[in-house]
Amino acid sequence: MASTPMSALTPVEEYLRTHYRPDREYVDGVILERNVGENDHAYWQRAFLLYLCAREKQLGIYVIQEQRIQVSPMRFRVPDICVLSGGGVRRKPFSPLHPLYVSRFFPPKTASAACRNGSMTTSHLASATSG
Repeated sequence: MASTPMSALTPVEEYLRTHYRPDREYVDGVILERNVGENDHAYWQRAFLLYLCAREKQLGIYVIQEQRIQVSPMRFRVPDICVLSGGGVRRKPFSPLHPLYVSRFFPPKTASAACRNGSMTTSHLASATSG
């Protein structure tokens, strides 16, 4: 994920009403670009998504891909894959629920940097699963 802000500080309301292609993340007033990956990223994301989707009913889960997740009042993340409890389709622009699991796939070039600076674990995954 790139950490270059799109603008200085953006109100959360503006972020939520704006459609970005590809989608962006929002952290404390700063809009962040996401890493959309390459072939390896897409392959593993798809494989994991299909694996989980095939087991939704059995496990009582709902699997979504690249949906905004509100992890705090001023933080919205877009994980590659998110697992929520229960089944059925939720028709909301973002999920304020606490996911059971989120997954972010990093290409080899950025994976070690994401681990080193804590953006993958502390900022993204830990806050997304706290509740």
